[in-house]
Amino acid sequence: NVGSYLNITLSSEDVRKRKVDPEAYLLYLKAEDTLLYFDRVSSLAADSLIRRSISIDPNYASSHASLSKITIHKGLYHGHFSYEESIRIGMEAAKEAVRLDPTSAVGYVGLSNWKWHDRDVKAAMQYMDSALTYGSNIAGIINYANHQTSRLNQIRTAYDLAKKGLKLDPLETDLHLSKMYIEIFWADYEAALRSFKKFSEVAISKESHNAMEAAIHRMNGDYEVALKTIEREKDRYWYLFYKIPILYELGEIKEADKLIVEFQNFPTDVLPTNGWPNFDLAIIYAHRNNHDKAFDYLNNAFDAVSTYTETFFIVPEFKNLYGDPRWDAYIDRLSEEFNYDFPHRPE
Repeated sequence: NVGSYLNITLSSEDVRKRKVDPEAYLLYLKAEDTLLYFDRVSSLAADSLIRRSISIDPNYASSHASLSKITIHKGLYHGHFSYEESIRIGMEAAKEAVRLDPTSAVGYVGLSNWKWHDRDVKAAMQYMDSALTYGSNIAGIINYANHQTSRLNQIRTAYDLAKKGLKLDPLETDLHLSKMYIEIFWADYEAALRSFKKFSEVAISKESHNAMEAAIHRMNGDYEVALKTIEREKDRYWYLFYKIPILYELGEIKEADKLIVEFQNFPTDVLPTNGWPNFDLAIIYAHRNNHDKAFDYLNNAFDAVSTYTETFFIVPEFKNLYGDPRWDAYIDRLSEEFNYDFPHRPE
């Protein structure tokens, strides 16, 4: 509420030291909070708020770092800018943040992130190191380092960073998720369920996570619980995606195949933000050990995979593809795309 924002603003060290105009800082806070909801409307609202903040006080580094981050959501996630335009806007904002404050850890995070999306892995890692230099005890910076090392298939390092970040801030939802997904990949399902429970307790979004929970129960062999849990899932896309493997493992192949047909024809205008049909169908067929179809869909999903390698590398179903030479060829294709030698198996 307005009173809470005003209290935070008036007690802010940056405001008290006159590093930022109070009204600009209030808008900055609102922009940051608005972005937490991670949807199209919120990204537009956050962008408007932060630009108003910068127009009032263009010399506050954190506002420019925030604009850089918001552009990831508005441009890359929700497509309001082209890929190239997103990189240009985001990079300029991050550069301005670091120019105004050479110790801005979040500014270096922005530079690292945009260099990654510009396919410059070496520069991305150098900027990540700079971010850690100035923010080694900031959970949000550790969160990014976890994200970046996951992108490089450095899973053990990413896991250790997730644990470190959660000690600094147990409310970092992304780190609970990262830890959970790695535990699933390692087939440590009891640990994954604990991480899922902690994530659910601190998640701001009120969307259902039943499908995710059902998947862990299914992998752990608790089919009765998995079936009960998946039936509570309200999002039809994720309901289908996570129920198909449950039915398949229970031997209900015909029913699973019916759901695959529906999934293949899912309306594109109502896809969830992080739903990538080709990629998700590759997972479905990799789970069935149908390599031909899995690679057909993976090839069609290459743009999504190259944007979100952190998701690609920790899909447990893709372990079924490791012995296939097409897997090595696919990783080589990614390596060529980034001019970086990705490990073919998690490190």
